[in-house]
Amino acid sequence: MGEAIQLYWKPTCVGCRRARWFLQDLGVAFDERDVIKNPLTLEELDKLIGGANPVDFLSPKNPKVKAKGYIQNPPPRAELLSLLAADANLLRRPIVTVGAKLVVGWDEKQLKALLA
Repeated sequence: MGEAIQLYWKPTCVGCRRARWFLQDLGVAFDERDVIKNPLTLEELDKLIGGANPVDFLSPKNPKVKAKGYIQNPPPRAELLSLLAADANLLRRPIVTVGAKLVVGWDEKQLKALLA
């Protein structure tokens, strides 16, 4: 695989740690970024999400996401990206990218397919 693997994670997130261990156990080289210590900028989020639905990048377990009903009634894309840029805890994690392809959230089966 010639494309770089990137892990966007939060060290205290169980799913993130699983994804990191999974990549380490496979022995693949990857770059990692703690999205809490080094949040993604608005431009980085826009590029990462691309044409995908930005709602898929919201953490459904986050209390603010639940309280505001962002999953059921999301704000416009630009506003949602601004919210994610302002509060990295709203971001669903981990995110693993290989080139333009990505997996959002811990899903071993999808990660295996991504890395195949």
